[in-house]
Amino acid sequence: MRQVDLGSRLAFLTAEMQTRLNARLQIKSERMMPHSLAIMLGVEQADALLLVVVLSTEGICRNRLLIYHSCEPGMPLASIPFGIGFPNLPWTCPNCEELVYNLAELRFDLETEVIEPTELIHHD
Repeated sequence: MRQVDLGSRLAFLTAEMQTRLNARLQIKSERMMPHSLAIMLGVEQADALLLVVVLSTEGICRNRLLIYHSCEPGMPLASIPFGIGFPNLPWTCPNCEELVYNLAELRFDLETEVIEPTELIHHD
């Protein structure tokens, strides 16, 4: 298993938080969303977003932009790699096949997926 020392980039993580996070990072293809990480770790949403960005930057996780449409508001209907922007318009909903001409008709969320089982370590 790969070990990564993130140094002070995630200084808000306590040893207990790191243990909880490591349990999730050791499962290949484990998917997490920033809001669920915030709840699991007991941190602010901004810290969870920072965590997702750092994990992606280190090659531990891959981020995807989830796309939601009003025909099924509680379920993501598509996703694209995070960082390439929003979907091209018009966008065809894969569920109801409606053409969407305005991004305001869609909702988005971020999801991260573990690429390689990893353990975060901290050297003092």
